[in-house]
Amino acid sequence: MVGLFHAFLFFIVFASYTKEAKAFGCRHYDNLIYNGDTVKIIFSPFFSHPKKLELFKSIEENYTTDNSCFLSEWEIIDNRLYLIKINELQGFHGSQKIGSINLDLVFKDKVKDGRVFAYWVTDSLLSPSGELLHYLELSRQGIYSQETDYFITNGLFTHTKVYDNSASYWFPIHKMQDKLFDALDSKFDLSLLPDTDTLIRVFVHFSGNEFGKVDSVRILREGTEIINAELIRVISTIDGIGINKIRGKNQRIYISIMLQFETLNGIKRFKRPK
Repeated sequence: MVGLFHAFLFFIVFASYTKEAKAFGCRHYDNLIYNGDTVKIIFSPFFSHPKKLELFKSIEENYTTDNSCFLSEWEIIDNRLYLIKINELQGFHGSQKIGSINLDLVFKDKVKDGRVFAYWVTDSLLSPSGELLHYLELSRQGIYSQETDYFITNGLFTHTKVYDNSASYWFPIHKMQDKLFDALDSKFDLSLLPDTDTLIRVFVHFSGNEFGKVDSVRILREGTEIINAELIRVISTIDGIGINKIRGKNQRIYISIMLQFETLNGIKRFKRPK
């Protein structure tokens, strides 16, 4: 497992692919209209509905074709949050709009003036804005230089809050790996390795603070006590491993990797993966 390298970013990620809720296969954000402007919101207000699975099933029953998904449009009118449209989409992750689903078929007597009051929503609706700094494919999560929260209580809009994430930056995994290996090549005291021929494998896990500097190192698979202490010393000197902010707060970057050191025929070295 030499060179195995994983970077784990902990984000709140929504993904609902149960049989009952397969409708949320669309790879786009819901729309929110506020003061005449249309913005994207990351988490659909449908997820906080007390009977969301029944709603999802009812929406699916009204699809015009198989393999559809849906995205919704919401609007704040007179400080009240309304569902105004459910769009049916098809194609790769919902790339093609093919129509709208009749709200009366899903919400029945809850529909007034062609819209549904979202009384069930007590949450903040996060909207990405500003520059897209980087995108995480697995979580379908983008990190933006600015975000705005729209606060809703029992369907009533109260206020907004803007967050500055502009300090965020991200290194590709291979660059993070090179930064770690360069530190080990230049700073690790190889004289601490045993004089006899041996191979030492150590699995380490570390993370960085809000300034991108490593401030936490754990040894998950131990070498010797001396080797472990030296690894902690060297890895703790690394900075610039990346900063990720969501809602203006730092989200730690976690990195785990297997490292190997060897003494062979009197030569001591860190075995840098090829």
